[in-house]
Amino acid sequence: MVFLIDKTGSMEDDIDSVKENLTAILEVLPTGTRVALATYGDKNSDGDEWYSTTELTTNYDDIRSEIEGIETTGGGDWEESVYDGLYETMDRLVWQSTGKRMILLIGDAGPLTDDDKTDHSLDDVVDKSKEETPNINIYTIVIEE
Repeated sequence: MVFLIDKTGSMEDDIDSVKENLTAILEVLPTGTRVALATYGDKNSDGDEWYSTTELTTNYDDIRSEIEGIETTGGGDWEESVYDGLYETMDRLVWQSTGKRMILLIGDAGPLTDDDKTDHSLDDVVDKSKEETPNINIYTIVIEE
């Protein structure tokens, strides 16, 4: 399971609640579940800081520390690099698991769709998720005002 979190400035009023709930999810995961934390922003305005990830691990103390360390920053416009963040997560992580593979995406803004501002589309993300065996399932939580 990967927690993929929007870390842009618009999440500032929600990030503490997100952190609290991610920690609660960690408490109920089956023993041995490998977990990673990834964050994304807007790659057009956040430079090299737009994306980060941990490796998949069963060390929940490390993941809790990473969750607590999430800080909101940047952004720039309303849409964010959601598709690029999803693609990057699927591409970078070494899944190893033959069981279920999941990404829990949490954010408050829609994806960039202008080809000049994003490297990947929804179709790219779907195709990439189907390349893996088993497929990577993506679950989305949209935070609204």
